[in-house]
Amino acid sequence: LHSVHGALRMLGAPAQAALAVQALVSLAMAYIVWRIWRGERPMLVKGAALALATPLATPYVWDYDLVFLALPLAVMARPQMLTALGLYIAPALTRMISLATGFGLAPVVIGFALWRISRAQTAAPEPL
Repeated sequence: LHSVHGALRMLGAPAQAALAVQALVSLAMAYIVWRIWRGERPMLVKGAALALATPLATPYVWDYDLVFLALPLAVMARPQMLTALGLYIAPALTRMISLATGFGLAPVVIGFALWRISRAQTAAPEPL
């Protein structure tokens, strides 16, 4: 699982505690998306933020669900090349790292990308 719930369970957290933290993260994602969407940011940035918040808000995110990362990847490709590269390789690497270390890394990578998107300027991004 590439979710906060999955990452906590991999670290040995009890199911109820992992679900409680996941619920708090879900509420935080709703708030972050609400703040971004009510602002003056371009629609591409708003959509990218929603696409990044979605896998963080659900307790069950599998490898194939990370297709959500395509929109923020496209939005971030030019102005934030390093973050975009991280999103591009995240589905492959986070699974391998999680299996090898027992630490679910995907929520951290997706959360960092959401933070970067939330800091995006109000001006329209460069054309892709």
